[in-house]
Amino acid sequence: MRVLLDTNIFSSFEDYSDISGKLNELSRRLNPKSILLKHPKSIEYLNTLDEYTKRILLSKLAFCALLTDYPSPMNDLEFNTNVGYLKGTNNDLENHLLYSVYTNSVTYLITENPMIHQKSTKLGLKDRVLYLNEALDFFKDFYSIQKRQILPQIKQRPIIKINVDDPIFDSLREEYPEFNNWYNEKARLGRECWCYLKESGKLGAVLIFNGEDFDVIKTDPLLPEKRRFKICTFKVDQVGYKLGELLLKKAFDYCIDNSITETYLTHFGKSEFDYLVNLITEYGFIDIGTNENGENVFFKDLNPTPNQLMFCDYKDIFKKYYPLFYDGNRVKKLVVPIRPQYHEKLFTDYVKRTSITLNEYFGDFIIEGNTIKKAYISHSPIKNLKKGDILLFYRSEDHKELTSLGVLEEFKTNLTIPEEIINMVGKRTVYSSREIEEIVKKPASVMIFTMHLHLKSPIPLTVLKENNILKGPPQTITEITHGAYEKIRDLGGINDNLTIH
Repeated sequence: MRVLLDTNIFSSFEDYSDISGKLNELSRRLNPKSILLKHPKSIEYLNTLDEYTKRILLSKLAFCALLTDYPSPMNDLEFNTNVGYLKGTNNDLENHLLYSVYTNSVTYLITENPMIHQKSTKLGLKDRVLYLNEALDFFKDFYSIQKRQILPQIKQRPIIKINVDDPIFDSLREEYPEFNNWYNEKARLGRECWCYLKESGKLGAVLIFNGEDFDVIKTDPLLPEKRRFKICTFKVDQVGYKLGELLLKKAFDYCIDNSITETYLTHFGKSEFDYLVNLITEYGFIDIGTNENGENVFFKDLNPTPNQLMFCDYKDIFKKYYPLFYDGNRVKKLVVPIRPQYHEKLFTDYVKRTSITLNEYFGDFIIEGNTIKKAYISHSPIKNLKKGDILLFYRSEDHKELTSLGVLEEFKTNLTIPEEIINMVGKRTVYSSREIEEIVKKPASVMIFTMHLHLKSPIPLTVLKENNILKGPPQTITEITHGAYEKIRDLGGINDNLTIH
């Protein structure tokens, strides 16, 4: 595995000794087969700095090998169309670093540069471009014998129990001088949030919401009074845990469960990379203009009209209108058998329960599978799967039942080299390096999919057989008819608010 290091990480930390310690730790966490690299374009950039700074930074990079025979993005029209190409040292350096990932010359890029992270999203590479702290967390587990799932606990609680002076709110106080007054007023009214607390007791992420918002949205044109789910405050400090994705899914689930068809938030847009805007636009929020305070209003429709759907390819509905998905005749429906140990890796938030837990009674819920987008590796010989196809996961051996539904985003077969899989799944893999090496001893297939729901009523094999959905326990990925899927939709209790036929 080849890991490229961007020299800009040094300018992102005030203390060079701090960054040196992190780099030493990174070197220890990478196995002997992995190589840390520096790009020749980075060296060219360092040569433009003053002699003292250049000498220090070059010494810090001495342990990195030089990336040789690196590809140039200059003549790649598709790449440059996506990221833009403007003359200038920083832009040239950014694009060369990204192009090394784009062409699979390296597996991962570690950078603190927000513009590179923004461009990586446009290129579909964001799962292979890491912040340094994120890389430290990722590689800590990646080279273990079996990758661990140590993920955060999200709590739902009244905001009156959250410290308004927490550092996560500092940037909001700068943008909204009246923030503390607003917060205290809403706290007295019982406003609630979902939040994640770090070991220090400080907030790592928070989403303050109002599920009973009836305000007129004062854009041009106005959106009339209607019940909407308003995301009042949305801040994420721990980017690497995909907490933003997790909190968005909680918001969407709340809307679906309560038949709320519109959600929105307001936000002062920034000219530079904006993590929040990058995240919410990926999951279907659109900028509909500014309100009377000059804030951008980002709006998401969870009940698209027939006219709206006319302008959206059915294969893209699951992305644009997530968590909704198209389940009509034009997509395949596939039963995907999955062993218990891998089911728990992918869906560790799935619990076969008969009663409410004590944690749930007090408003807590343990989140293990904390991403919307997931990756599953199998040895199934099936081919010709396409974006938008529906995946129905069947837990074999112990439960022997259909449990969960996802929608296929990307599919590749006949993978025999670990790097091929790693390049595809990026940092979303729940598999360790050793597990991937074992898997590719036989040709493997990788499915990248979005997780939409667990069946309200998991369907046992006996019921699947009684209803002629399956003849027996599935041994490999099995396509079923649309009629069989409709039976699953009814038997499993799939919410009609989620489906578009």
